[in-house]
Amino acid sequence: MNISSGNTLIATCSADKSVKLWVLGFGDCHKSIFAHQESIMSVQFVWGTDYFFTVSRDKTMKYWDGDKFENIMKLEGHHAVTGSHDMPVRIWKKTEEQLFLEVEYESIL
Repeated sequence: MNISSGNTLIATCSADKSVKLWVLGFGDCHKSIFAHQESIMSVQFVWGTDYFFTVSRDKTMKYWDGDKFENIMKLEGHHAVTGSHDMPVRIWKKTEEQLFLEVEYESIL
C-alpha cells in the first residue's frame, strides 16, 4: 500500500495480481485492474504525481499513469531505477558483466 504525495489516492497491490486505486475521503475503490501475471509485491507512487510503479513475482516492474490508469512502461528482467531531487530518473539494466544506463528521463513523463 502507498499513499500519493497529494494525499488524494491510495494504491494497493495483492497476491490476486491486481492493483487498486482508492480515493481518500470516500473510501471506495476508484479503479481495479489485473496488472501482472503473478503476485504483486509492492506499489510506490512517484513523489508529487499520480504516477506509480508496481513490482511482481513475474519478474516485471510496471510504470503506471494513475489518472488514466494506463501502463506506460514494462521492464522485464534485472533492472534498477534511481531518482534524485535534481529530477533525473534513470533506469539501469544488469548484464552478465556490468550495470549500464538504459534510459534516462530529465523530467516527469
